[in-house]
Amino acid sequence: MSDGTYMFGSAGPAIETRRLDQLETFMDDGTLDRLDRVGIRRGDRCLEVGAGRGSIALAMLARCGAEGEVVATDIDARWIEAITAPGFRAVRHDIATDPVDDLGLFDVVHARFLLHHLGLDRGSAALARIAGLLAPGGRILVEEPMGTGCADPRHPVAAEYAELAHGWFATLNEMIGFDIDFGLMLPRLLVEAGLDGVGNDIRGFLSTPGDSFNTWLNTSIASAQAVLDRAYDDNGERFTKIVNAPGMWSSAWLVIAGWATRPAS
Repeated sequence: MSDGTYMFGSAGPAIETRRLDQLETFMDDGTLDRLDRVGIRRGDRCLEVGAGRGSIALAMLARCGAEGEVVATDIDARWIEAITAPGFRAVRHDIATDPVDDLGLFDVVHARFLLHHLGLDRGSAALARIAGLLAPGGRILVEEPMGTGCADPRHPVAAEYAELAHGWFATLNEMIGFDIDFGLMLPRLLVEAGLDGVGNDIRGFLSTPGDSFNTWLNTSIASAQAVLDRAYDDNGERFTKIVNAPGMWSSAWLVIAGWATRPAS
């Protein structure tokens, strides 16, 4: 039974900072490409939900300009609260439980790798709340993962990697509601939110030890150690060893993006 625990941050700020830095390294280029397709205009009011270190919120601010505004929210706001820039506002906020009326309405809303932490029901409800913050004609972009658990089949530990990956995520889903495949639901949820022009894409790449995704995954395991200690007798050490096996090429989590527009009337 899920208890709604947020996985990360138990190992301290240094590891969590590195984890968020690596997430930006392998995600930001794709996110900015999608945001430019969605379109941010000068003077737009923008919302970044689950802003992390704030790189995308600042990129949104550069696009909407001094005439616009960016509101960045997160349940752990220590990084965005350190940002000082005209037109930028940081808000400590839990999109799953905190009131949203004070946030107002927005022309552009973005959330990335957030909803899968909440699981099927809570994540779906949170997406409906986020969509409800769109002004008429406002645009939304949401990015969530799909985990494949696949690796080069010729590698000696590929089959073990697949077994551990699928078992790992199934256990986390049972414990805390973590849903690695939440991205598959995005188009349907955007349609159900009453939005128009729903579109999507899927992007991914193969990862190997030492690259940005692999480093992010290792720091994620370290940052989530308190939760993993509850789930695994070996504290995830076996999975970590497999992930870092020399010569291993595995599929990084696929990123599924969904975008849509609030009807103008």
